[in-house]
Amino acid sequence: MITGDFHTHGSFSHGKGSAMENAKEAVKKGLKSLAITEHGLFIIAGGLHAKEIKEARQEFDEAQKAFPQLKMYFGVEADLISPEGEIDLPKEFENVFDVVLVGMHYFVKGTKQRNVIKIVWRNLFRKFIRDREKLKEINTRALVNAMHRYRIDALSHLGTSMPDFDLERIAKAAEDTDTCIELNNKHCSLSLEQLVFLAKTNVKFLLSSDAHHPEKVGQVEQMLALALEAGIDEKNILNLNQEYIPKRLREGMA
Repeated sequence: MITGDFHTHGSFSHGKGSAMENAKEAVKKGLKSLAITEHGLFIIAGGLHAKEIKEARQEFDEAQKAFPQLKMYFGVEADLISPEGEIDLPKEFENVFDVVLVGMHYFVKGTKQRNVIKIVWRNLFRKFIRDREKLKEINTRALVNAMHRYRIDALSHLGTSMPDFDLERIAKAAEDTDTCIELNNKHCSLSLEQLVFLAKTNVKFLLSSDAHHPEKVGQVEQMLALALEAGIDEKNILNLNQEYIPKRLREGMA
């Protein structure tokens, strides 16, 4: 059983519930911690925009007050927006969030539109791209750079929106930067073969629901079964039978 779910969406993404409803479900299922991770600040529709942060934080704080037995984390699921590894989390907001996940969603803007075209649109229209090895290199470099550039807790649903990447290099960067690879129950985007490879590395994992409905909070059974089948050691899943503390908070304790 996971002790905490670090990837859930509420009313400031396209989640169907609120932070309060997610928290209620987490307590019902016996979780000790919960992150509300709305989509990043540059998502065109269905994301947490900068002007909404204060309101989202207020909703979050009300949920935490209502359920003091649950440790809640205010988070974001940020997006890659350039081949250099930039994400849609401007510097002035970096310390607003307790948890930062990074992945890719297609309908996102960037600081420069040509950067979005170079990575987001290339992945969106990848079936029309002949040189997939070039795309693989672009994706890999962007993910590696992002891990070194930002304090990221986990790469979210790796492979869903950008399936072309060098897993060996991603794993090495994850080890070097203490970045988890998410085991996402909603998408299950990593194949058994890829998970078998990762099981032989020193990569750490977060097992998450990616819940968009309150009743899905804490549901990770499908992905857990696949991870164990691949031979991933339970102790390397940092929110399974142990409590995960987000990177920003760990660094603050040092």
